Amino acid sequence: MLTPVAAEPVWPEASECGTFPARVRQNTIYGGMSDCYLSRIGEKPLWRDLAEDQVQTLRFTFVHGHALFFRSVRIDTLPDGSGRMVVDGTNRRASIRQESKRIGPHTVQISGEEMAQINRLVAQSGTFEHEIGTWDKTDGDTLYMHCQTLDLERADADGYRTSSVNIGCNHPNKLMPLIEEIVRLAGLGQVGKGARFYF
Repeated sequence: MLTPVAAEPVWPEASECGTFPARVRQNTIYGGMSDCYLSRIGEKPLWRDLAEDQVQTLRFTFVHGHALFFRSVRIDTLPDGSGRMVVDGTNRRASIRQESKRIGPHTVQISGEEMAQINRLVAQSGTFEHEIGTWDKTDGDTLYMHCQTLDLERADADGYRTSSVNIGCNHPNKLMPLIEEIVRLAGLGQVGKGARFYF
């Protein structure tokens, strides 16, 4: 939680493109990989732009391991308990030599029941129990390269939380029910079996 001093908030240092606090990029291997991608499409940094009356904002950002595309799924909880999902990102390119084109934003209305289910899955997964975290500490030695990463963010009255996972190669059992529900509601596709990409 940010503490105001002299009626002005004291912000931590920002990451390179400002979407995450710098400590997210400094303290984790995969954390904040979507920093500049989100900045380019005008997504606000949730850690410093939460409105006083905001109920909750969740953001899930999938970044292809070879930078061929990314998808951002932001879910704003509305005062009546329903939600508004905004899906944005870039097209899936065959090569980094091709021009990247924006594919959004697309808005999806989320019912109160669907929003309640998302919140239940968030609680069951323990996704935001730690301010900075990674799901890739299975054996202490595994480092996944060039798989799809996923930045997970939550901002509400209790503050800002973030976590990260290399979701293309690591599919934590505890986390996947939440990811599968987000993917379903956002209408994202997936390709691959062992190593998956969500797009």
